[in-house]
Amino acid sequence: MKEREIYKEIPSGKNVFHSAVLTSFSFDFYHFENQVLRDLRQKWITSVNLLVDQRMLDCTLGLSSGHLKSVSQSYAISGIESIGVFHPKINFFVGYEKLLMIFGSGNITSGGHGKNHELFTGFYADREHLTHLPLILETWKYLLEFTKQLEGYSAERIVKVLPQNCKLIKPFDLPKHRFCKIKNDMEVALLYNEATSISQQLINAIPAMSISCITVISPYYDLDGCTLNNLATSYPNSVIDVYLQEEFGLPPVEILPNSKIRFYDFNQTQRGKKEISGKNKYTRKLHGKIFHFKSEEFEYCLIGSANATEYGIGNFRQRAINEEFGALYKSSSSSFDFLKEIGIVGKRKVIDNIHSLRRSSTLLGDKSPDKPETKFRIKSIDLEGNLLQIYLDKNYNIHDLYLIGYDLNEEKCFHLPIKEDNQSKPVLKFKLSDEQLISRYCTLEDKTGKIVSNKQLINIIYKLDNTNPSKENRKLRQIISTIENGGYNEFEIIDFINQLNMERQDILTHSA
Repeated sequence: MKEREIYKEIPSGKNVFHSAVLTSFSFDFYHFENQVLRDLRQKWITSVNLLVDQRMLDCTLGLSSGHLKSVSQSYAISGIESIGVFHPKINFFVGYEKLLMIFGSGNITSGGHGKNHELFTGFYADREHLTHLPLILETWKYLLEFTKQLEGYSAERIVKVLPQNCKLIKPFDLPKHRFCKIKNDMEVALLYNEATSISQQLINAIPAMSISCITVISPYYDLDGCTLNNLATSYPNSVIDVYLQEEFGLPPVEILPNSKIRFYDFNQTQRGKKEISGKNKYTRKLHGKIFHFKSEEFEYCLIGSANATEYGIGNFRQRAINEEFGALYKSSSSSFDFLKEIGIVGKRKVIDNIHSLRRSSTLLGDKSPDKPETKFRIKSIDLEGNLLQIYLDKNYNIHDLYLIGYDLNEEKCFHLPIKEDNQSKPVLKFKLSDEQLISRYCTLEDKTGKIVSNKQLINIIYKLDNTNPSKENRKLRQIISTIENGGYNEFEIIDFINQLNMERQDILTHSA
């Protein structure tokens, strides 16, 4: 799937998809509101829920979020914490009778959606096409694990409202990481770090002794190349072809010489030579991640978010510290050539001296910025009328702390002491004045002014309620759109009012 068209290729229509759950490591508010959100609205996707790495969100809020129009009002965004980083890039779309997931290597940024070399794949299901449904439901279960970090309205929008408005969402009770047949000659298993690492799951899925060649394509590697060496050890009959860009990324510049590991220039592949058409010419950075295994009988190809690092795929003794997600495709070698399909073909240019390359000190790779010292975690914040509710992750004994509200230009809107009746409770409650309602996110500060919690955006509930995917909401939006476009239809409005009255009467009858 092309990087610049992942949202444009979503089937559109008033009754196709109504909601989205999107995950990302880095996040660009302006790209999202000006491009992604606009594309989703054109597809009639109104309930949009974002899960973003907490530390990256903390860095972004206040620095590049001024003048935003829709944040906390037409979409909900929450920070997710992990031991390492929250790194999956999943786009999960929900309709009343349809499900679609698109995932891969691209973040919700202009680079992830066009400028970079990225790789995406996906699965679809409806009532007549159920082959991919087990994979989609396993992904849904994976996403629900992260909603345990949310509370209040943020959690309810995903955990309760979406299943209520989709006939296909149901509990997933099959074994995880299991191959699912999607064609006569192709199977897929989902791999993600949990109790076991992606590395261990690869070992479990791929017969080690049969693999003769491994191809790794990634921008980021361990300094000493330990992940590449682990692959060489685990698949002893294989050679490893590694593709990277000499001018970008984090190459394994301190890897010890190993005759089984060979390095090649990604820019010289068919894929690497693809440019973006248009007036502006970009130097495209490799950001896609591929692990390809070839035996005489089968090919296996892992596509997803994990780099060739121990942070990303872990090792064979312990799980990785990052949250990552990908799909391992399996096909007979005679029926499908993954590398050709991806564009890793053409005359290969050898990189003779990997040790002469440079690792940029400004690149994070698959690591978060240094974690600030925070004692408290805000899970979610809801604003209903003038009542502000702050959900904490546990009961804290809070003394001498203040709740600070900011607008999106990082200007303070309020500085409220936490009173005795709010202490030692998992939910803090405040009544805001009308002037204080312009705040968009909050933190906790101590009496010295030091921030002691994460930043968390405020859900403006009466605004977000309008985006919920109930059929009544969507019908009302359809009528409003018709009127705004000059297609006023009084019979349609009368029918809508009659339908609401009938449903209200049903509720009263059942209540009686």
